[in-house]
Amino acid sequence: MKNSVVLICLLVTVICLQLQAKDKVYEKPYFIARSAQILEVEKVTLKKDTTVLDMRVFSTPTDKVKLLSSAALQSGGKKYSLIKMEGLSAKDWTATNDKGELSFKLFFQALPSKASSFSFIEGDGVGEWRIYGIQLTGKRPSVEIPESLKGYEPGKVVALPPSQVQPGKALLSGRLLGYKDMSLLMSVSYKSWLPVATQSQDININPDGSFRTEIPLMSPTSVKLSIGSLNYTLCLVPGKETILTLNLPAIYIPQSRWFKDEPALEKKIWVEGEMAALNSEIIGKNYPLNISKNMPAMLKDVCGMTPIQFKQHVLKLLSDKRNTLEADQGISDIYRSFLFWNLEMDAWSIISNYKTLLTYAPMFAGVKDAPKPKAEDLKVDSTYYDDLLKLSIVRNPSAMYCFDYPSFLLSQEILGKNKISADELSSQVVGANRLFSQLDKEYKILTVDQENEVNRYSLKEFANILNDKNKGLIDLLATNAKKTGYKVCEMDTAVSGDKLLQALVSPYKGKVVLVDVWATWCGPCKRAMKEMLPMKEELKDQGVTYVYLAGDNSPEVIWKNMIPDIHGEHYRVTKTQWADFVKALQVEGVPTYFVINKSGEIAYRTTGFPGVDTMKDELQKALKAN
Repeated sequence: MKNSVVLICLLVTVICLQLQAKDKVYEKPYFIARSAQILEVEKVTLKKDTTVLDMRVFSTPTDKVKLLSSAALQSGGKKYSLIKMEGLSAKDWTATNDKGELSFKLFFQALPSKASSFSFIEGDGVGEWRIYGIQLTGKRPSVEIPESLKGYEPGKVVALPPSQVQPGKALLSGRLLGYKDMSLLMSVSYKSWLPVATQSQDININPDGSFRTEIPLMSPTSVKLSIGSLNYTLCLVPGKETILTLNLPAIYIPQSRWFKDEPALEKKIWVEGEMAALNSEIIGKNYPLNISKNMPAMLKDVCGMTPIQFKQHVLKLLSDKRNTLEADQGISDIYRSFLFWNLEMDAWSIISNYKTLLTYAPMFAGVKDAPKPKAEDLKVDSTYYDDLLKLSIVRNPSAMYCFDYPSFLLSQEILGKNKISADELSSQVVGANRLFSQLDKEYKILTVDQENEVNRYSLKEFANILNDKNKGLIDLLATNAKKTGYKVCEMDTAVSGDKLLQALVSPYKGKVVLVDVWATWCGPCKRAMKEMLPMKEELKDQGVTYVYLAGDNSPEVIWKNMIPDIHGEHYRVTKTQWADFVKALQVEGVPTYFVINKSGEIAYRTTGFPGVDTMKDELQKALKAN
């Protein structure tokens, strides 16, 4: 009998050990938030020595994917490193299939057996994947709703605040419910009036998920809010506060392909403060603010059209959208008007850019071997834009509520010249932007007459910006005149493009040369130069010469005023030389770098900045070589 009891105990022990050793598998787990919508977790397998993630990308057939080797899992304040990948690489790009999908496996150090959730973090940079709060409970995550929001309703949409110029700072604050141990990127974009340009402002999220930021605006208008993979349009008013509370899991989970058909269980967003009712409707109804949700599809439809046919097509789309909105009795009249203004502004932008869109429609739409339209086929007469001048947004102050209003103001003055009544506001916006461009692009200080014109502006904010910009330019030009450490070199225009590299480096034979092919308008070029400053200082006594090559697509006046801060030998070549050089050396873009050894031969080349460490390593190799 005792032997039987012992045997039974042994069997129970073995069974328990087997159960403990069995892998835990979680199919299509819930999560709280993520940085991109194209990545889904299909399965999580908790093994004794590893955690395996089966993942799938849903993108386009032309997409390519790779993953940083620094990717890791995080749980309980600890990091679990990536061990290996299957079906993906950290070094090379992997293409998606003909459906735009790609499946792969990631193997990490084992998570604790008692972990109830974890986060997948590729990195904290823009474009790097992050999925927070991946659940290991099988249950849909929920958050605690503040008492003040339970049963809260923003009320009905009432009249809009006056559409008038009122410079000031709009306050946007709120809280992300469910935010914990995350590094979601949050920003707000708005259109400045001087210069007319899209500005982006990062928003700091506190550890408890709260945030607060001020946005400088010229009038009540729309802004675009980005939180991870979420994007919202909001109307803000200078001098007023709008408060936004977001239920992260309630928002993000329905965006997943796995859970999009599950019923909504909780409220997603609460808007309080200024324009709470309208903003609640904008977010809740989520009507598109453009006439075509799929621009490539629209461009495919217009391939081969004449400008007149193109305009008629766009106006028909606008009319159809208007009819749809008129028929929707579930939206407020003010929201309907807001949508009308935005749709008209989108149609205005599309039609006013007909040349570019018709020229490149085949490429945008993926139509192969389609001939580009001839220049004469794209010519229109002076009446072409008359239909646009009949839109309700023309000389309508309410159009200020559209995000693109400042750009529209400039375009309205060009297309409506001598056809619509004069307007002081528009004239000042156009005139101030012209002067700003003179200062910023042409490096020409204001004349006395221009200074007097500026000081007569009724928009004193414009006068302050231009006067400050003018003073800054005067100081810059004086400082640049005293700077040393750079040299402007002349290249014989008779040197052909295929001999250009040899001509560039021949004066420095016996030295190691870094040739930096760049452009004044190239942001990555300028960022790379800044990153290499410590390297240049470290190698300054080791015999490296830095040669910078730009083409005539870098405006000369801008080039001359940028190079005083870029120590080295500077060349700016003709359009023909640049084109021949790019073709002969197969330069795919800027920045492109060539490391030339002491014998005058190419020791290393790359397009795109490879990083300071790689660049320094290649230069040191060339320095050590005989």
